Amino acid sequence: MPFNAFMNPLLKGGRLPALDGLRAIAVLLVILSHTLEIDTGRLGVNLFFALSGFLITWLLILEHRSHDTISLSAFAMRRVLRIFPAYYAYLLLIFCIETLQGTSNLTATIGPALLYVQNYFVALTPYDLPEIQHVWSLCVEEQFYLIWPVVFLLSMRSGIDRAIRLVVHTIIIVLLWRSFAWLVLDLEDRYIYRAFDTRIDSILVGCLLALMTMHEQWRQHLDRITASAMVVPAIALTLSLSIYLTATFPDYGYTLGFTLDGILLAVGLLACMRHSKRVYLGWLDSRPLIFIGAISYPAYLYHELGESFASKAMNLAGLSSMTLLTITTLIVTFVLAYGSYRLLEQPILQLRHRFTRPTQNPTVRPQTES
Repeated sequence: MPFNAFMNPLLKGGRLPALDGLRAIAVLLVILSHTLEIDTGRLGVNLFFALSGFLITWLLILEHRSHDTISLSAFAMRRVLRIFPAYYAYLLLIFCIETLQGTSNLTATIGPALLYVQNYFVALTPYDLPEIQHVWSLCVEEQFYLIWPVVFLLSMRSGIDRAIRLVVHTIIIVLLWRSFAWLVLDLEDRYIYRAFDTRIDSILVGCLLALMTMHEQWRQHLDRITASAMVVPAIALTLSLSIYLTATFPDYGYTLGFTLDGILLAVGLLACMRHSKRVYLGWLDSRPLIFIGAISYPAYLYHELGESFASKAMNLAGLSSMTLLTITTLIVTFVLAYGSYRLLEQPILQLRHRFTRPTQNPTVRPQTES
C-alpha cells in the first residue's frame, strides 16, 4: 500500500490497524517470560513503551492539528480515567491479600506504588513484593505522562522540526547517561532496567516515530524503510539476535541495546500497521488478539497474581509442569483482567467523552489511547 494512502485515513482519526494485536503480543511476551523462564519480558515491556510513546504523541498531534494547541487538563483527566481505577483497585486487592497472609513491611512496599515511584523504590532498595514488582513499568509511563504533554506543547510552538530535534537529542543523552551509569558508575542492573532516567528513551522512540510521520521529509524516509513487507520478519530476526546478545553480553544490553530495540520496535510498529492487510500479518487484527489487546492493561496488572495463584494451585495438586503453569496462568490472568475491564474500566471510560475535544473522533480513543 502506498504510504500516503495508508497514512491519510489515520490522520483523520481513523482506526490504527494491528494495534491491538501488538498489544496482545507485548503482554504475552511478558507472561511467557515468567512462566516459561525465557528472556522475552524485556522485549514485551519495550514494545509497550514504544506503543505508549507513539500512541500518546499521535493523539496529541491530532489534537494540535485541529486546535493549534492541546488541553493539558483534558489530557490529564483522560489519563486518570484510563489508568487509575484499575491500577489502584489492583493495589488494594494485593494489600488485602498480603495483609491476610501477614506480610511484613507491606505499607513501606506498597506506598511507593501508590505514588507511582515504585520503579525507583525497587531500583534503590532491597525490599520487594512479587505481586507488585512489575508495576515499575507503569510508574515509568506515568512519569512520562506528567512531563511529555508540556514538553510537546512548548516544542511545537517552534514547529515540528524543533520537536523532532529535541526528542533525538534527549534519546542520545539518555543513551550516553545509561552507558556511563552502567560502565563507569557500575550501577546495578535493577536501577538501569527500571529508572525513568535510564529507560525513557524506550518510550521516546515511539514519540519520535509519531512526529516523523507528520514531517514531509521524514515521511519519505519512513516510506522507503517500510516499503517492503519483508521488513517485519527482518526486524523480528534482528530483535531475536538482540535478545541473544543481551543475554551473552550484558554490556551491550544495558547500554546500546535498549535504544536499538526501541528503534527496531518503532519501525516494526509502523511496518505492521502499513502491511496489516497482508496475509501473514492479518492475524494481528484477528478477534482473539483484538480481545487480548483490549484487556492488555489489566492483564499486565494481574499476571503476577495469576502466576502466583496458578503456582500455588499446582503445588497443592502435586503437579509440576511449565506448560500447565503457563496455561493456568493465562486462564486466571485473562479472567481477572476481563472482570476488571468489564466491571470497572469500561463504565468509567464512558466518562472520557467529557474530556474529548469536539473535532476529535471519540471512537478512536478506546482503541488507541493506552
